[in-house]
Amino acid sequence: MEPDRARTSDTILDAHLDLTERADGADTSTPPEPLTVWRPIALALLALGCVALFSFTSLGERFSLSHAQELVEQIRAQGAAAPIVFTGAGALAVALGVPRTVPCCVGGALFGFWGGSVLSVLSSLLGSAATFLVGRQLGREFVENRVRSKFRRLDSLFRFVKIHGVSACAFLRLVPVGHCFSLNLILSVSPISFGAFLAGSAIGFLPQSMACAWMGTAVHGESGIRIATGIALLTALSIAGWWWMRRLRRNRASDSSPGGSRIP
Repeated sequence: MEPDRARTSDTILDAHLDLTERADGADTSTPPEPLTVWRPIALALLALGCVALFSFTSLGERFSLSHAQELVEQIRAQGAAAPIVFTGAGALAVALGVPRTVPCCVGGALFGFWGGSVLSVLSSLLGSAATFLVGRQLGREFVENRVRSKFRRLDSLFRFVKIHGVSACAFLRLVPVGHCFSLNLILSVSPISFGAFLAGSAIGFLPQSMACAWMGTAVHGESGIRIATGIALLTALSIAGWWWMRRLRRNRASDSSPGGSRIP
């Protein structure tokens, strides 16, 4: 009887182990939670909604450079509250997908070169941070688990951002690689930290904001010269960003070569 009882106990124990441990060694006692699908869908709908809002409605024309003078007059009418109204409205506009050139030029027309530059950077940071946080909450997990491995270019971009952090974000802000809104969403699902995103964005936003604010001051006179110098500065910034990217890629290639120390 004792041997039978021992064999029965072993059988029960083996059955229990079969339930909690697979033959390949993977533990199935606590299965992972299924990936929620509604979050990336909500993010996609939100992004498409923002694009449609300014592409197929009157808001797109209203928040354009052709109507910049009207925006200047409306904000100036707020008196002492104009800086607060401008910063809040600019942040909301950037968060919803309005090109940064519009609030930056309006800021230069309202508050001059220095004041417009500072307030434009602040509003752009606030709006970009809002888009980043929403994108990170809704799409980061889905992109990391389901999308990144299937697209080589996206994975290469994410590794570039992860390695260089602040520098990579600043570079992406300087070169004309796309819309600020779309870049905010891409960075939100990348490995970059929120702090590096803010620091890199501030560095990249400042030169462009200064150039656009300088063009915005054209309403006070010498419009042709100011606009021309602003465009020349934006072109120079794009060239500098492209050169910066080439340098980073060369450094990375040399560090990854057999004779160098490989970047983790």
